[in-house]
Amino acid sequence: HVDMDEISGKGKSMFMLTAMGTAVIIDDSSRTKVVQSTEEKFENVSIEKIKILQRKRLIIENAKAGTLNLDDDVWNFITTNQVSEVFYYVLSKLQLAISYSLDSPDTLNKFFKPALAYIDSLPDRIKYDLIYNSIEKANNEPLLLKLFEIIDSLQLLDFDKIIEFLNSTDFQIQKRATKLLISDKPFYNKQDIEKI
Repeated sequence: HVDMDEISGKGKSMFMLTAMGTAVIIDDSSRTKVVQSTEEKFENVSIEKIKILQRKRLIIENAKAGTLNLDDDVWNFITTNQVSEVFYYVLSKLQLAISYSLDSPDTLNKFFKPALAYIDSLPDRIKYDLIYNSIEKANNEPLLLKLFEIIDSLQLLDFDKIIEFLNSTDFQIQKRATKLLISDKPFYNKQDIEKI
């Protein structure tokens, strides 16, 4: 949306232009398919890219071993590089922080902010799948409430997943679907209205 206003005073005038909009990231999956199916060999890879891939592999290995220390540097790396492979490790540490929060509420707050930023940085489809799969399988009520909070904070409401949950034969999963409906989306379209 672009607005143009005239500002005048003391015998002078000027125009003020105001532009407003929503930033978007377009994930063109057709491009990645083309790259994956090509037989072409790439010979030049920067040393920086190799270092990033080595560090990513090390972080994933440490997460699988349960020895990854989520300090500021690691949070920054996994957020910037969208390391979705450590999501369930982060979730296990979130569950641990929740259990410690009874004694020290600051522990949960200090952990939750970078965890939220990390989850928000993940590609949309991966983010939705990981969060909703975690909600479906969660058997810990405090963790489940935090997952609902993540969906609400990041506006990750997904009507297809809600419908899938409602069609489940498990009554607990159906109840989770209704709790998720208090969340929001960044925008709604005609298909959303039909699903509602």
